[in-house]
Amino acid sequence: MQHSSQQQQQQQQQQQQQQQQQQQQQQQQQQQQVAAAAASSQAAAVPAASDDRQRQQQGNQQQQQQQQQQQQQQQQQQQQQQQQQQQQQQQQQQQQQQQQHSSSSSSSSSSSSSSSSSSSSSSSSSSSSGRQQRQQQQQQQQPAAAQQQQQQQQQQQQQQAATEQLQQQQQQQQQQQQQQQQQQQQQQQQQQQQQQQQQQQQQQQQKQQQQQQQQQQQQQQQQQQ
Repeated sequence: MQHSSQQQQQQQQQQQQQQQQQQQQQQQQQQQQVAAAAASSQAAAVPAASDDRQRQQQGNQQQQQQQQQQQQQQQQQQQQQQQQQQQQQQQQQQQQQQQQHSSSSSSSSSSSSSSSSSSSSSSSSSSSSGRQQRQQQQQQQQPAAAQQQQQQQQQQQQQQAATEQLQQQQQQQQQQQQQQQQQQQQQQQQQQQQQQQQQQQQQQQQKQQQQQQQQQQQQQQQQQQ
């Protein structure tokens, strides 16, 4: 009777241990499901990050196109300035021709002795008009040079602003990449922790199996006795 009661108790212990093993297996399955869900979230995060990079690259391309358009506009402005300068040169040539006409008229006045005084007065008036024309030319050239300087300054400012925007965008891209790397590292750490937990559970199962084997050996010894 004692042998049978001991055997029943041992059988009950074995059943309890089997139930514990089943519970541990269920926990392992749940953890594997969690790991699979984390892996799927990683796979979803990678294409989203690539989409962001593609959008940022498209934005950079649009800004580069805008900069090229600005440069083309600046070149057109420079061409207009050159045309204005050519027009000014033509005006100067016309004025020089007028001065040559005035000098020829003064030389013709010297042929008559009686009207020399009147001709000298006319020559002085023509020379004064020539000075006025030169002053006007200088005044026209000065505002044109000032306009060129202003346009060059504006071009430099626009280029600086464009380069600053590009630098800011590059910094933002670097920060986003660093954040993505940190997230990936965190996910890897979580997976490593889950693997360690699974290893610990496997070790516990092995210990329980060893205990069961020891109990079975004890039962056999008792039965032999």
